Amino acid sequence: MSSLFRTPVAAVGGLVALLCVLIASPGIAEPFKLAPNTKVEVSIIQWNPTKAEYQRWDALSGTFVVSPDYTLSMPVLGSVDVTNQSSIDIADRIASALKEKVGLLNLPEVTVEVAEYPPVYVVGSVNQPGEYSYRPGLTVLQALALSGGRYRTDEPGGKGVLSLSGELEIMRADELRLVGRIARLEAEFTGATEITFPSELTASPNRSLVDEIVSLEKIIFAARVKETDRQLVTLSELDDLYNQELDTLHARAAAGDHSIQLAEKQLAGVTELYNKGVSTLSRQADLERVVADLRVERLVDDTEMMKVRQSLSLNRRNELNVEDQRRTNLAIDLRDARAELDRLKSRQITVESLLMEASGGAVPVETSDETALVFEIVRHANGRGVSQAATESTFLEPGDVLKVDPAGRPKNTGPGTVMSSDPSSPQSREHTVPLPTAKPPLAAGSS
Repeated sequence: MSSLFRTPVAAVGGLVALLCVLIASPGIAEPFKLAPNTKVEVSIIQWNPTKAEYQRWDALSGTFVVSPDYTLSMPVLGSVDVTNQSSIDIADRIASALKEKVGLLNLPEVTVEVAEYPPVYVVGSVNQPGEYSYRPGLTVLQALALSGGRYRTDEPGGKGVLSLSGELEIMRADELRLVGRIARLEAEFTGATEITFPSELTASPNRSLVDEIVSLEKIIFAARVKETDRQLVTLSELDDLYNQELDTLHARAAAGDHSIQLAEKQLAGVTELYNKGVSTLSRQADLERVVADLRVERLVDDTEMMKVRQSLSLNRRNELNVEDQRRTNLAIDLRDARAELDRLKSRQITVESLLMEASGGAVPVETSDETALVFEIVRHANGRGVSQAATESTFLEPGDVLKVDPAGRPKNTGPGTVMSSDPSSPQSREHTVPLPTAKPPLAAGSS
């Protein structure tokens, strides 16, 4: 008798186990469709009649992320399309696909639970724009509270925009100065007679600064050319002095050679007379000493001429070194200037991004607490963003972008616009802080 009831009792136990698994699951099936970047926990179990128990398929279960093209990449099944599917729809699709793929007689038990939602984004007239974690039931009013409430100009954010704008203006001025300096260095390096300034400098609307940079670089260019010319002229004059000294030594050497020839001729005559007994030995000795002294002086002249030639050669090498050293220094200065320009542009892009975030996210428009706020939700659907009006009680979905603006803001009031709270003041007109246009990073070595 006990064997007759074994299977039903085991089946009841298996059903109880299944109910426990489903009840213990922390996730909540969502009524809306799953958005990209949603993390889901997939759990697959199946009744095993031979063991009279439910078994979990750990190889196929786990955490998966919805891709931007609305698919789940799963073992065995590959890419599972989840477009316009809720978690319940996805569970049914996975169960059917597994039955067909593996050849099961019955559908396996599949649960799909959301483990982590994509964040929502709050921008506009709020104190702390940015991304925030989504939770089911999140309303527009709750998202406004998460972002610090409505923006007020007495908050530190307004000062941050002005500080970043001032820093950016300084960087732009430094960039123009570096561009002018590089143009002057290139003209010096190539031996040009004048500087060709690029349109990056000449087309700048800051005319007073451009004129100052152009004038200063032209003065430096002319002064450096004159300095090099003076060095070369000085060395050339020294060449002339060495050549004159060499000519004098040559003339003196020629005179010395002539004196030696005369002394040697006279010595030969005296020697002949001495051999005949007409002249004395002392006379011959005196003439030999004279010839020896003249030859010593001649050697001294040769030594002096050698020293002058060495000095002349060294001076000519100095002339060449002046130009070589000048080109070397110019190459180093040009390399450093271009590197500094690249670093400055990189820092400028960073400041521009911070300024865009500070002024583009938190539009500094002064409003009172009584001013109503206008809400707009941008929700991606079918590959594009769709805008819709919202109220404080509107529910948000994962991945939504909530725009918050004060009612009655001027149409031309954009990011970076600051309004005065005193309507009778001349400063009540909007003052726009210039916002940058994002530029891609420069390649290494470009100027």
